Amino acid sequence: AYQAAYRYRGKDAKASVEAFSVVYDNAPSYRSTLAHDYAEALKTLADQLLQANDFCGARRRFEMLVNLTPADADAQQKLATATESCPVLEPTATP
Repeated sequence: AYQAAYRYRGKDAKASVEAFSVVYDNAPSYRSTLAHDYAEALKTLADQLLQANDFCGARRRFEMLVNLTPADADAQQKLATATESCPVLEPTATP
């Protein structure tokens, strides 16, 4: 997964994020090494989703990014935009 994360980087944002996520979650010793590159991949994917009007998908990725890099003001602003545009579905009553 480690090599896949870098192989997909810059080519397939979704595959790169998925591979970084696996390594980040399962190999804590790599977290400090991966944090910057994982954040970069998340930002790329979140921006792509936002541009494609997939606001809910973008929101999930920006939430992950803000958790990873809380000082990233741009990510916080884009998270707010995506959150405003992602409809919240209310549960319906069962008949």
